[in-house]
Amino acid sequence: MIRLRGADMATIKEHLSSDELEARYKTAADPIAKSHFHAVWLLSLGRAIGEVARLLSFSPRWVGQLIKRYNAGGPEALGDRRAGNGAAPRILTPAALAALKERMPTPPDDGGLWSGPKVARWLAQFHGLKSVHDQRGWDALIAIEYSIQRPRPRHPEAADEEDRTALKKSLRRRPPKSRAGARRPKSNSHAMDEHRLGLKPISRRIWAPVGERPTAYGHHRFEWLYVTGFVEPATGRTVWNVSTTISKEMFELILADFAETVGAGALKRVVLQLDNAGWHGPQNLAVPDGVRLVFQPAHSPELQPAEHLWEFVDEPLVNTYFEDLDALDHTVSERCAALTQQSEMIRNSALFHWWPRRDKPN
Repeated sequence: MIRLRGADMATIKEHLSSDELEARYKTAADPIAKSHFHAVWLLSLGRAIGEVARLLSFSPRWVGQLIKRYNAGGPEALGDRRAGNGAAPRILTPAALAALKERMPTPPDDGGLWSGPKVARWLAQFHGLKSVHDQRGWDALIAIEYSIQRPRPRHPEAADEEDRTALKKSLRRRPPKSRAGARRPKSNSHAMDEHRLGLKPISRRIWAPVGERPTAYGHHRFEWLYVTGFVEPATGRTVWNVSTTISKEMFELILADFAETVGAGALKRVVLQLDNAGWHGPQNLAVPDGVRLVFQPAHSPELQPAEHLWEFVDEPLVNTYFEDLDALDHTVSERCAALTQQSEMIRNSALFHWWPRRDKPN
């Protein structure tokens, strides 16, 4: 028994020596156990309770609780004892989690939406218990790898899996040889999309102090700019165009500018995925040499990597007021220019798992 004198001193049982406590503190993998052994080790060296509390940002009362736990149960009493209290294993058994995973695709008994408390009530019924704490429902959802997500709207006539597979194969198709015996040209896969921005304000939620609701100036006016974004998901490189209108004639000009920018031609072929907007249609559309258009199935925006560009473009525009289109055009143009230098960020967002990872010379 280590007895320390003074009103703020502790009595520590010698379950372990000071050197052993130091070793347990320095080698503990769990951060909670590490801090507990650190406290007991300092106390065993003769440090006062108040001093240890200040060093470890504990309250003196909690240091006293640690002393009682250690004296009564030894080193096994330290650490996060919540993990061993038996509540979670009794409720979140493998059988219960497997049954819950099968149950989740169908609505709960009340016909509404699943939530942590509803899952807790389902667990109580599964185990034949009177009640289960709501937190166990949340823990169960995490355990079966569920997370809170906002569903993406999907058109009832959206593409089926066969159409989606056909698009992916088309993007991987090798370009034909330009002439007999000649080496295949280089090939790159890009995606493009248009985004309408205007003087109608864009609002987003932001962090703010509790009780102080933020404000953002806004004046609804219906004047628009159109941003056309091209992205090479494999590298994150982008090409941008800002216009005040959109039409087939304008799209031809934008397409020609894109082809010139990326160097499409006889020695470099570009596969460009795009949607089925009317002005994209191949009828009477002059497609630059070296560019092959691949149209994604109708009503399938989830197949379009370029859609992920707009969250980055919108960022400096949200909760902001613009006097006229010139002011908006200036901010959008500066933002697009900045994004051309942030290819790694864009690649991380636009490189879908099925997109060709690397375009090699053929």
